[in-house]
Amino acid sequence: MIWLALLVSTFFVVATATALRPAHRGPLSILAFTVGWPAGELAGVTFLAQLTWVAFMYWWGVPRHLAGHLWWAEVIFVEMGCLILMASWLLARRKTRRDMVTTGPSGVSARSFFTLVAHLGDIALSVA
Repeated sequence: MIWLALLVSTFFVVATATALRPAHRGPLSILAFTVGWPAGELAGVTFLAQLTWVAFMYWWGVPRHLAGHLWWAEVIFVEMGCLILMASWLLARRKTRRDMVTTGPSGVSARSFFTLVAHLGDIALSVA
């Protein structure tokens, strides 16, 4: 069972490493997308899948030899990588929201732009 765990966790390690540092040139860029997608786009799902795998292996009994130690190292790498990816999502989301509020067309703040559009709509309705 540990060899299956190593195989699955090795895929997660490659996916996480590719999501954290994708290749941008040549044929490796296609590989970077297809391999990095599970961890990059589904970091939460990958995190939960790895936790489920850990719970199952704990129940089954993780071997105490080299393969078991390699598996734990892979689990730790994947879990930390997924936490880093999820943190980057939250930071990017907050920055995007802040930037969308503070900028708009021609450098006008978005709030004042939407206020202007609302006033123009009110004027158009009052004329009609």
